[in-house]
Amino acid sequence: MRRSGTPTNTIPQPPPITGAPALAVSSWPPELRRRPLLGRRLFHQRLLPDRQLLRLPTPTPTATPTPTPPTELIVNGALEGSISPWVLSGSGAFYTNNGNYPHGVTGYMYFGVNNNVSGQVYQTVTIPSTATANLTFWFNCSSSEGTTTAYDFLYVEVRNTSGTSLQTVATYSNRDNTTPGNYSQKSFSLAAYRGQTIRLQFRCTTDFSLSTTFRIDDVSLR
Repeated sequence: MRRSGTPTNTIPQPPPITGAPALAVSSWPPELRRRPLLGRRLFHQRLLPDRQLLRLPTPTPTATPTPTPPTELIVNGALEGSISPWVLSGSGAFYTNNGNYPHGVTGYMYFGVNNNVSGQVYQTVTIPSTATANLTFWFNCSSSEGTTTAYDFLYVEVRNTSGTSLQTVATYSNRDNTTPGNYSQKSFSLAAYRGQTIRLQFRCTTDFSLSTTFRIDDVSLR
């Protein structure tokens, strides 16, 4: 039995919103009156100014650090200005600061040229234990010899500080003949010598006839 004056179907109204007029449930659209909680959320969103809506902070992007390039271990690898601190000796090793066939600017070392000669150029370098120890240089060979048999040689060597040979890294000969100034880059790992002080040496020998010239430029060890 119903009590007099008691409403039979009461829909709760949302509390008034600060800064916006309160709206009676009866003024809501029919679809919201049937779902009062949804209606409350929607009317809050419509009536609150944008600055009062909940907004998550925009995350600050993390800057990607720029990798530090490896430290150059060779001094004057470009061979510009002088041969120093490279040490040159023998009758088959030369340096020019104004040659006809540089790879870089004007300076480079070269070997051979004449018959029955030998010569070498080296630099003493300390390789840190943390270094990559990647050796690169630019190489060019021009020769009057044929390319079938090797007669004239250029050796790339690692020696200890007393001059004792530790490793022949690469061997080139007249068989690598190309046009003067047509350089190619060579790359080798010296990781086995990390934590040591070594001599990096280029050494040449030639036979009794027909000349070969070996050119080296832009040496790098990182």
